[in-house]
Amino acid sequence: MERDERSPVSPEEARARVREALEKAEWARRARRFDEGIERLIDALKYKVDADQIYYRLGNLYFDAGDLGRAEYAYRRAIEFNPRHVNAHHNLAVVYKKTGRVEESVRMQKKAVRIQVGGWLGRPARERGAAGGGRDGADDPTHHYFDPRLHDPEGFRRFGKRVALIGFLVFIGVGVAYLALVYLIGFWLF
Repeated sequence: MERDERSPVSPEEARARVREALEKAEWARRARRFDEGIERLIDALKYKVDADQIYYRLGNLYFDAGDLGRAEYAYRRAIEFNPRHVNAHHNLAVVYKKTGRVEESVRMQKKAVRIQVGGWLGRPARERGAAGGGRDGADDPTHHYFDPRLHDPEGFRRFGKRVALIGFLVFIGVGVAYLALVYLIGFWLF
């Protein structure tokens, strides 16, 4: 017997339906059928389970569809439901950057890094498993991946200083070699 969609469902059944909606929405995203995926996820919100994942995936769909305003809203809602959702923080930073709000982007990116490595939110991420209790998409190959080692502003500054120093030393070396060459040519000619 088929259940009426308006009748209450058990929590296990609700999770199964949401999981199915997430999978189908991801399939739709890969097929670039964004409206279909968005529709499935909005429908899945009625089950009131895993709302952070639903909003996160909605954000990804809106982002891929080019609707940055709705993507921002969806990522913000994901963060409201799960403040330690590192990928939602990271993707929100990307949205801010694409909309020219660089200061907010940097602030959100730093927050994502703090969450990823533990920081002010408690135990380090490696002790609690994936940040956000495993519900942040870290075990999901379809999410927009975030790796704090690739987003280390301090490391970029150190690297930049080294490159600048090496460039300066090469410049001085070339200058000295040029002067030595001019001196030798002048010595031989006169």
